[in-house]
Amino acid sequence: MKFTTESKPLLTLLKKLAKIDRDPLAVVVIKIPSHSNISKIAYLTRQVAVYAEFDCQWSELGETCLPLRALITNLEGFTGRVEFTVARACEIKGAGLSAIVEVVPDIVWRDPPEIDAAQIDTDGFSLPYAIEQTAYVVDHDATRSYGQGVHFHSTGGVLTAVGSDGFRLSTCPVSGSSMVEVERQFGKNGVTIGVNCCRAIELFATRNSSVSVTKDKTSLKVTAYGASIYCRCMAIEYPEYQHVLPKTRGSDFHLNRKSAITAITAAVKATKDRLKSIAISTGEAGFIVAKDGVTAIIPHQGNLPGRNFVLNGLYLLEALKQFESEYVTWLWFPAEDDPIILHNETTGAQHVLLPIVEK
Repeated sequence: MKFTTESKPLLTLLKKLAKIDRDPLAVVVIKIPSHSNISKIAYLTRQVAVYAEFDCQWSELGETCLPLRALITNLEGFTGRVEFTVARACEIKGAGLSAIVEVVPDIVWRDPPEIDAAQIDTDGFSLPYAIEQTAYVVDHDATRSYGQGVHFHSTGGVLTAVGSDGFRLSTCPVSGSSMVEVERQFGKNGVTIGVNCCRAIELFATRNSSVSVTKDKTSLKVTAYGASIYCRCMAIEYPEYQHVLPKTRGSDFHLNRKSAITAITAAVKATKDRLKSIAISTGEAGFIVAKDGVTAIIPHQGNLPGRNFVLNGLYLLEALKQFESEYVTWLWFPAEDDPIILHNETTGAQHVLLPIVEK
């Protein structure tokens, strides 16, 4: 196998692949299809497979498997065009430099699986944005299985992403999706994909992308610009989360985001308890955050109902940082034990927090 390619685009692609799960033993399989100047590259794990392409000029066809980290480390020293010659080892040459990367034996190219389902188109950045708005509350090592991934299901024909760790909840619609196909493929029960799958979609689905699901709900495919991502769906039953959300919308006001982040950060640093709880009071005096001697009044717009409650300060900070606007819409609901919801009026994303205790 022998080919030449530009070092910078290939290095950029390899570094994106390396961010998916940060596995030090990760490998990539490179294959040059017959009579093509497009080389295919595959990143394969148990949870996610990413198939991408890069331009090349070949003189000998073939395929090889290389350790991803070693390939990145060696390629970083090159500029401009480089030549790959693969036999028992992979030799890289360019601009008077050379490097050797050991070939990984016994791992061969596997063609991507066929998914017999219509592709559901999404608008612009709406799919990676929906994952960004929900994946921050989930973790690969979460004790609850549903807290280890992002759930996708149909809400009245709208593809909706959901993330929860059992203590907080975030939802976000994916715009541009076909209502009929979303309902048919995802339905009410939907599918859940793991953290590494979410990271791959965020990294590669940066333009208009499409999504489809197998009939048995075991695999989800995302087709993006220059890459195809295959996710193994988690074998879990996602809990019914809608009961957490109030049935009717209450009043709302708008909180200055930067002032809130500054005040809440100071209160969190001052607290000594494990839950990083902060006390919030609202009413005629304004929106007041207090904890262990630290008190701040946060600028707001709109009427404030009189309430006193306690929230996890770290969770509130993370939710606020999902916004870019100057003011954040804060929703109130009639019942004292109802959740607090931070709502993005432009994108429809919602971040739900439950009070720790009512005073």
